[in-house]
Amino acid sequence: MTKHHAYHLLPLLLACGIASQSARASLGGDLKSVQADARKAHAAVAVKAAESAAYTVHESTLPTGTVVRQYVSPAGTVFAVVWQGPYMPDLRQLLGESFNTMVSMQAHARHAGHPAVDIGTDKLVIQSHGHMHAFVGRAYLPQSLPAGVTADAIQ
Repeated sequence: MTKHHAYHLLPLLLACGIASQSARASLGGDLKSVQADARKAHAAVAVKAAESAAYTVHESTLPTGTVVRQYVSPAGTVFAVVWQGPYMPDLRQLLGESFNTMVSMQAHARHAGHPAVDIGTDKLVIQSHGHMHAFVGRAYLPQSLPAGVTADAIQ
């Protein structure tokens, strides 16, 4: 990565760390981490069963006002995360091991350094955009989607 590309990634990396009390359960993590991190962040959590019963959604409202939804499979694995709100959640924590993959893929993208992220492979999809006080995004592991669940269900 050139110095120029690193400079343009700075806004994205800074935005990732803005909300220090964000949810800590990460993409690919387990249900226990969802519950423990909600307690640490003093986040209000609601659990909703999906219409298909193929997954549950754990929705947390962070102290910053940002809402994070974590999609958990019947096996207890977080296969998708969605965020929306006035502040970007801590993506390093939310994406877990996928964070470094995102940074690497974004650095090699045609528009490296652009604050919007739209990357996808057969193993990882991350879409994020917004501006101050209006951020939205989602990330999911396509190979971990429960049977019968499509990417359209992750909202």
